[in-house]
Amino acid sequence: MLSFNYWATWHPFAAVPLFADATVFDLLDHLTSNMMLPLGGISLALFAGWTLPPQLLADEIGIGPRAGRLLRFLLRYIVPTCVAVLALFPLAG
Repeated sequence: MLSFNYWATWHPFAAVPLFADATVFDLLDHLTSNMMLPLGGISLALFAGWTLPPQLLADEIGIGPRAGRLLRFLLRYIVPTCVAVLALFPLAG
């Protein structure tokens, strides 16, 4: 509530050009949506791909062993790479 009342005009990182016009709410929104959400997605994909037993993963989703191997490969290598690229994409432009 403070970010819409008393802190609505406070810009804590006004000295940083990238965040010069950002309020507290804007900073928290940026932190959660642009940093924590991709980090959680990468962590979940790496956990499912490297830690979970392949049979458990296949049984929970209801797929066969061949599709389970494909899913495990995707969760280990492709998904974390794609999430990382998509998370870094806004920084390029």
